[in-house]
Amino acid sequence: MLTLGMGLIFAIIFFAMGFIEMNAWALERNVIKVGVACALKRPFGVASLRGAEMAAKEINDAGGVLGAKIQLVSADTEATAPKATEAIEKLFYTDKVDAIVGAYSSEEATAFQEQSAKLKLNIIFHGITSICDKKYKAEPEKYKYYWNYVPADFQYAEYARDYVLPLFVSALKKKLRVDKINVAVVTDMALWTEVMHGIYIDGVKANPDCRLAYVGKIAREAVDFTAELTEMRNKGVQVIFVAMGYAGGYTFVKQAYDVRLPAMITGMNTLAWSVKDFLKAAGTEAAAYNSSLSVFSMPTTPHTVKLLKEYDRIHGGSPHMDVGATYNGLKAYAKAVEMAKSLNHDKVQQQLGKVRLPESAAWNCKEFRFDDTHRIYISQKDGMLFSTYQFDTEGKVVMLQPEEYKTGELMIPPWMEKAWKK
Repeated sequence: MLTLGMGLIFAIIFFAMGFIEMNAWALERNVIKVGVACALKRPFGVASLRGAEMAAKEINDAGGVLGAKIQLVSADTEATAPKATEAIEKLFYTDKVDAIVGAYSSEEATAFQEQSAKLKLNIIFHGITSICDKKYKAEPEKYKYYWNYVPADFQYAEYARDYVLPLFVSALKKKLRVDKINVAVVTDMALWTEVMHGIYIDGVKANPDCRLAYVGKIAREAVDFTAELTEMRNKGVQVIFVAMGYAGGYTFVKQAYDVRLPAMITGMNTLAWSVKDFLKAAGTEAAAYNSSLSVFSMPTTPHTVKLLKEYDRIHGGSPHMDVGATYNGLKAYAKAVEMAKSLNHDKVQQQLGKVRLPESAAWNCKEFRFDDTHRIYISQKDGMLFSTYQFDTEGKVVMLQPEEYKTGELMIPPWMEKAWKK
């Protein structure tokens, strides 16, 4: 039998052991490890890492998440699915991360989604392809750890079709005094553009003010578009409706200007989302008759303006869109951990769908949240904002849409007007 004194001693010992165990648990959670899996040798991969770094610093400077600081660990995907798989498994098995943000290409995204199911790890990433949506809808329980912080291919395409194309067609009809505008559809040969290519073509055909004059696909790293540009000139193309995101997009824009093809380029060129890089690669003169729809990197909310200034202070110039993507992704994960009061993957997963980041905490969003397919919620009123912008002759960004953030009217280069008159 235990005496009262011995019982008290044992109680003290057990209490001390419990205190040590609880304290160890707290220390273990003193650092939240988040993996950033991206193509570290490419501009968009560098952007992904920078966005996560900006969000982590902001969170840590404010005291962290429930007192715990965020530590980032990066791994190179090399922009391929096999390497993305290797990067994720390295981060999970070796670095013991609590979650992962990152990716860029749709090829990477498909690997990210599969790994989230295999590892039961919350992975928040960039995946435009709607293949991800189809998989989630078919097996929501399997893919419940998958979270997508960018719009889908069909969402981009529908916005371009319904808002961007009519803006250009209407302006050119008035300027040229014609009934129809000759439109070319040109997209990358990539997984993310397959759906967009079809929506573009159908949209042009359905628009009574348009005539589909040319359709083409370009190699992602192509360096010569002489044949394509010559054919578009012969067919009288006046608007080139694009979906481009790789190095060939720089060359296409520059060569179109070099041969003075009198056609406005619009649609979606993700290369133009990093203004500094785009102007350097294509040249200010070539850029001056380009526009693109955008998310993440345009100054469409007061908080985004502050973030763009902060990015310029740290890195110089304007950011690639993936800065805003990983910034929002990491902020959403941190909020979910705070709501769950735990790093348990299932508890955090249950909270991620409830996260609401206000305009004052998100990049280019009036409110950041995920929809019922685990993809970012898109809305011009209260969700992720699409915008349309154009470069002027000095390389400055002119906002054309949405209306409340508009800073100027669509500009048509004088040399192009002169060519049309001839």
